[in-house]
Amino acid sequence: HRYLTVVDIGGRSNKADYSVVTVFDRLFMMDGGKPSVVAQWYGHTDIDLLAWKAVQIAAYYENSLLVIESNTLETHDRERSVEGDQSNFILNQIKDVYDNLYARKQSEDAIREGLPLKYGFHTNVSTKPMIISNLVKVVREGMYIERDKRCLDEYETYEKKQNGAYGAIVGKHDDLLMTRAIGLHICFNEMDMPTIVKRGEGFVRKKLI
Repeated sequence: HRYLTVVDIGGRSNKADYSVVTVFDRLFMMDGGKPSVVAQWYGHTDIDLLAWKAVQIAAYYENSLLVIESNTLETHDRERSVEGDQSNFILNQIKDVYDNLYARKQSEDAIREGLPLKYGFHTNVSTKPMIISNLVKVVREGMYIERDKRCLDEYETYEKKQNGAYGAIVGKHDDLLMTRAIGLHICFNEMDMPTIVKRGEGFVRKKLI
């Protein structure tokens, strides 16, 4: 549970939002310290290439929990431009290859009925205010270490709009911010505390090309 890898899906064109893969290191949380951003990929690329790039990064960081932001067709986020919903494509590409993929918690009824797991963090009208509120608290109280000035700039240009939706002001982006919002929510509220294990006890580094 040391590392956490979060993916925010953008588009291919220069006019679309950026895709971001962010890695958090949670090691020092064991001693009351802070998680920190330790690696990041940021840019425009084809969706299939992004899928495998994310898996390679997560595998390199000790097979870390890989979290893909997932917006379904019913809940498009109108404040973002990502050339349509691409999360299902990515999840279908990697779910049978990478075994430490984030899945949403199932209800008791879903478990009882044996329904399949739903992979990815679903950002919607319910979860988005939750993760943004957590992000506000974490930033306000200095609870994590940031290393990208562009992300700090995104914090300065993010707002709650008149229709109640959250998003970047016109002409700005929120791609880095969203990986932090999702990652820090999971980091503090859903993952177990990191533990020390001897090399070879459940540790396998996969080589994915």
